[in-house]
Amino acid sequence: MFTAPDPKSPLFDMVAGIVNAQAALVRGAAGGTSNLNPRLTRRIVTQHVHPPIPVRHMDWQATFEGYEPGDSVGTGATEREAIDWLIAEEAWAIAHEHKKEPA
Repeated sequence: MFTAPDPKSPLFDMVAGIVNAQAALVRGAAGGTSNLNPRLTRRIVTQHVHPPIPVRHMDWQATFEGYEPGDSVGTGATEREAIDWLIAEEAWAIAHEHKKEPA
C-alpha cells in the first residue's frame, strides 16, 4: 500500500517533481504545450552497475547525458526506478535553486 509522504518532508517535493515532470511529458507527447524545464528533457543514460553489495536496490544508475561530478544521479533496483529518482532529484534541485533562505 502506498502512503503519501508528509507535505513538510523533502520526499514530498521529490515525489511532486516526478508527478509534475511525467505529466508534462504526457502533455507534450499528446501535442499539448509543456513548460517543462529544459534540464529535464535531456537524454537519460542508464547502466546496470550491479555493485558487489548484498542488497539489490542500487543495481541501476541513471544520469543525464554529459554527466559531470556533482550532477544529479538516480539509482534503483530497476532501470525505471533509477530514472524516476533521477527526474525527482533534478526536479527538486531546479525547484530549490531560486528559493530564498529565510532572514
